[in-house]
Amino acid sequence: MNINDYEARQIIPRWYPFEMALYLGEVLPNSKPVNYRNKFTSYLEKEIDWMRNIKTLSSALDFVGTALVVNDFNNDNAVKASEFILDNEKKISSLAIQLAKRYVNEEKKISNFSLSDDNNCRNNIVRIKAALKMYPYNSIAWADMAYYYAVLGQNAKSDKCMFIAVNYSPDNRYILRSAARLYLHLHDPEKALYYLRKSENTRYDPWLLSSEISISEAFDIKTKNIKTAKYFLTKVDDLPSKDLAELFGTIATLEAKSGANNKAKKLFKNALIDPNENTVAQAFWMSPQIGLHVDLSNKAEASFEADGRYYFSIGNYKDALESTIKWLKFQPFCSHPVISASYISGVCLNDYNRSIQIIKDYGNHFIEKDFFVKNNYIFSLASLGRISEAEKLLDSINIGSLQNNEKATLLATEGLIKYRKNLIDEGRKLYEDAIENFKILKDEKRTVLASYFLSREEKRIGNDNILLSEKISKSAKRLGLNELIPKSNIKE
Repeated sequence: MNINDYEARQIIPRWYPFEMALYLGEVLPNSKPVNYRNKFTSYLEKEIDWMRNIKTLSSALDFVGTALVVNDFNNDNAVKASEFILDNEKKISSLAIQLAKRYVNEEKKISNFSLSDDNNCRNNIVRIKAALKMYPYNSIAWADMAYYYAVLGQNAKSDKCMFIAVNYSPDNRYILRSAARLYLHLHDPEKALYYLRKSENTRYDPWLLSSEISISEAFDIKTKNIKTAKYFLTKVDDLPSKDLAELFGTIATLEAKSGANNKAKKLFKNALIDPNENTVAQAFWMSPQIGLHVDLSNKAEASFEADGRYYFSIGNYKDALESTIKWLKFQPFCSHPVISASYISGVCLNDYNRSIQIIKDYGNHFIEKDFFVKNNYIFSLASLGRISEAEKLLDSINIGSLQNNEKATLLATEGLIKYRKNLIDEGRKLYEDAIENFKILKDEKRTVLASYFLSREEKRIGNDNILLSEKISKSAKRLGLNELIPKSNIKE
């Protein structure tokens, strides 16, 4: 399974800690004025308390913390309170300093995006638990803790933390998008949509509208928000381009699906005026289908997925791998970049040791949950001749739980193991069965992949079928599987 194997990619909301979302500009309110003081009575009380109490640190922290929770980033008094906290940083904890810096957005750096290290996650959980003893109603802290538990694969604890966060702040954009992405991770799209649809803000916030429509479309669930979304897109003079980017991309994807490629291209051009990385990746994924040119030289921050796709498309597999590894660090609870990175390393670069190491380092908690992660692991082990390890993992797969394409893939992997055990006839039969199954499923790409690996094993034992190799190369070129084409056959 490679980097282009999305059946139908959608702009599903990303999920990262609040500090990263703040830096990427995905939590700031849109330009529509909101009177937060009237909407949240307790917030107004905390602002007054800060002004009356001779500007004490305790009132400043309470005020700024609440401003973060309600998403009010346009309050001059909150800015002054944050600056007051920072002026007294020697008297307060590092957590309080971080809170103030988050509000005024001083910490603008993405160099620490590698969040998948287990120790890093555990340390952050300890830190957040200590903070919650002081501020137990801080929904952002609860959502951040849910994130770190998800990275560690502790889904039940992640779910519990997010339940608390979304009940404390049921209308907060960051909380709602984070919750939606968690529930997709937990294979519960109905729950993701429940919270998005329950919030009145979804009708007025293009970020939430995009999330609701994309998730509905991805799981074939009807949505009533498409007309509202299209109305929003007529308000380009009233809202910043960044706030509308995902929504433009989402509607463009719907138009492309219905065959309206010219409409889709026009919508994507608007989406790419000031996009986030998710929108850029969507546009690049859609580009060959609708004839769209995507200029990656002026891309969004953290466009690791788009970079990986670009380098892969031009056959620069070394840079494709490095970008995809950055992508999996950026979204460490997502299995797709792990699958893609291990594929590029194993299939494109023939570096099976690195493929195994990638899965161990970044996808270890996916091995028992995602068939393709485990399959790529078994494939690399078998390709290195580590047959006993490969067979042990193979035996742990519950075949009855697999989809048809997964069962066919498993046949091919079993075929590889038989070849490496010198059981040639059994291996050949398994590969041929896999190829036949892929043909029945009308899956041309995997048909060619299975044929390629059958040819590889035949060549390894001295049976070099030149005609078969030429046929595979032609099919691979037609399907964009350039990694299977011998370099001598590729015109520079």
